Amino acid sequence: MLYNYELISEEDYNLYIYGTEERKNIDLIKFGLNGNLISRLEDAGQLENISFDESGNIKVNRAFNEFKESIDDFYRFEIERFL
Repeated sequence: MLYNYELISEEDYNLYIYGTEERKNIDLIKFGLNGNLISRLEDAGQLENISFDESGNIKVNRAFNEFKESIDDFYRFEIERFL
């Protein structure tokens, strides 16, 4: 409500609601990925290998697919639920 009445900035709203000001991370959260998974992908340097197409669907490049094949089964399962 504070954001709707312009009493707080968009940056403050995003930081409070999504825990980040990074637009890509916010878009991934809105798509359904949890913050922990996004943090793990960010630590692995894989967020740059994820993008959105013009329809708002997530797409990944070959480097991401190679990364996905190199990780443990549980982590891969968690990623494959979304990507």
